[in-house]
Amino acid sequence: MYDALRYAQAVARHGNFRRAALILGVSQSQLSRRIQTLEEDLGCALFERDRQGVTITHEGELILREAERL
Repeated sequence: MYDALRYAQAVARHGNFRRAALILGVSQSQLSRRIQTLEEDLGCALFERDRQGVTITHEGELILREAERL
């Protein structure tokens, strides 16, 4: 789960799955799958996705803030 949280933090920071994947050195599909699995495990959406990129949800902010603290 640690890697998935780190991936989610990168997406939140860069506002885009493609850029986050490049920075992390993973494929965009791998990154998307890990985030989707994390969202399923947590039972909430971390991001709202659209053509412009992603916006972090309120739940996502809370979870990622706590992850940074840990």
